[in-house]
Amino acid sequence: MVWSQWIRRRALVGIVGLWAATGAPTAHAAGPASDAGQRITDKIGEADGARTDGRLAEAARLYGDAHALIQGSEEYRGTGVALDVVLQAARLYREAFKASARDYALCRESEALLDAFVADLRGRGQAVPSTVSDEQAWVAECLADAPAPAVPVVSEPVQTTPAEPTPDEPSTAPESTVVPPSPEPDDHPDPTDDTEPRGRALPIALVGGGGAAAVTGAVLLAVGLPLRARADDYRSEVLGSPEYLQRGPQDRAAIEAALGSYVDDERRRGVALMASGGAVLGLGVAAVIVGSIQLARARPGRRDRSARARLDPQLVLRPGRLSVGASLRF
Repeated sequence: MVWSQWIRRRALVGIVGLWAATGAPTAHAAGPASDAGQRITDKIGEADGARTDGRLAEAARLYGDAHALIQGSEEYRGTGVALDVVLQAARLYREAFKASARDYALCRESEALLDAFVADLRGRGQAVPSTVSDEQAWVAECLADAPAPAVPVVSEPVQTTPAEPTPDEPSTAPESTVVPPSPEPDDHPDPTDDTEPRGRALPIALVGGGGAAAVTGAVLLAVGLPLRARADDYRSEVLGSPEYLQRGPQDRAAIEAALGSYVDDERRRGVALMASGGAVLGLGVAAVIVGSIQLARARPGRRDRSARARLDPQLVLRPGRLSVGASLRF
């Protein structure tokens, strides 16, 4: 679902830019439409960049800025572009809230954006989509769990005056005592003590790092594999939409060319991700095997270290096929 939303955002930037160059869906002057479309496209591009860098809250606010630009342009106000921008902002607010330490200010910002969008739809006599209602329901649940603001309680310090001893009473002040220093621990243990395992830091690092690399490689493979199919599905969705069918032949040809370029970019990106993922996965598996062997040989009491294991990772990339393997030699 997350990658599908990312693909839709990239295509949204391209199509808004195309509409800005060829004229908005409604009939207006080309100059204002181009200026408004370019500003909206730039703001969506900034939001997409922040989302890619992991700055979720900033990306959500940038999508909110893009919605404000759309609301100021009659060419895009009330269109599917406005709905997509608002939904992207609401979903990013939700992701940012889950990734933060329950920052309820993000829920309030999402609520304000959704309320403004719904008020505009109702003012124009349009129905509120169910997807927007779902996001409003989540915001209501989020704010229902928000704690009430705490009221600080300030207590004044109480000053006490120690009682002075009378002349007839002896002083009760404790006498000072000298505590001898405790002996320092022995930083140099007996070299003949073989109870603690030695030489285990590097094998543990190999196993841990190799496991993380293997997981990363598997994720890259899983991400890169479906990119081409998802891009083709989105192109089919756009080409079958009523908004596309209502446009003229020249606009259709331009949109088809933009979508074709987008699909080719996604295909190349998927191949690159799968190749990188395969290489990282192979190196990670190799590191885990070598680290496990060294851990086994570093057990307490084991003296035989004459044998050495060698692991040769193998990566074979052919058109339409990726093979990862390793050979272990003693």
